[in-house]
Amino acid sequence: AAAMQILIELGKLDPERILDGSLFHNCAREIEYTNDKPYVLQAKNSWYMIEERNGRFVFSEGVLK
Repeated sequence: AAAMQILIELGKLDPERILDGSLFHNCAREIEYTNDKPYVLQAKNSWYMIEERNGRFVFSEGVLK
């Protein structure tokens, strides 16, 4: 879920595709979000970089750059 949130915040994934289930139709997530895309690797390599700030959980600085 954290990796998907990174993709959303990077503007690479429309959250509506998760909510309406279309991300999972016809294996779209495996076909469209492959390791040859830098933003996919970025999400995979930094999904755990979450910290609490002022009672909110946010990604660490640099994750969304």
